Amino acid sequence: MSNRTIIGIGTARGGTQSLAHWLSEQRLAVGHEETWSLDWRREVREERYGRNKRRLQDWDGDVACWLTQAAGDLLSDLPEAKCVAMLRPQEDVVESLVETMPPHRIRDGRMFSGLPFPNYKEGSTEEAWAKYWEDYCVKTRRLKEFHPSRVLKVPLYELEEEDTQREIADFLEIEDPQILDQCHK
Repeated sequence: MSNRTIIGIGTARGGTQSLAHWLSEQRLAVGHEETWSLDWRREVREERYGRNKRRLQDWDGDVACWLTQAAGDLLSDLPEAKCVAMLRPQEDVVESLVETMPPHRIRDGRMFSGLPFPNYKEGSTEEAWAKYWEDYCVKTRRLKEFHPSRVLKVPLYELEEEDTQREIADFLEIEDPQILDQCHK
């Protein structure tokens, strides 16, 4: 069992895969979306929470958009855990999600819920994805307020900068980090 737990979060299409790639290059057992998908509905989320907590403790961590929903509870329950929150500009997230979201997620021009996304019934698909991004930002701000020394916000487009990679390494107490020229996979 690991003596650390890394929780990586972000919106869908928000840099989680890039963060997971960087972490795996640090010789850490960190996956991308290896935990059970967590629903935004609390009753479904609670059902799967225990399984995710155990799985995270067996690894060094996981990076997934759905961990945003459980990050606060995980930080409270796992005193060794730290959270890296990826931030990608709203317009880029929305554009990418509109381009890549499977058609079965859209009905009558609106996004509907299924794991791991919330259900926004009002507005266009673009407006729903923008609201999803805004909700993510509120959640990460609250995480940082409640766990200031255990949450690090990282702008996606700065991930390939050496200073940013060293900041993440220092935050996670990674010795001799591998600095990557290309983090996006």
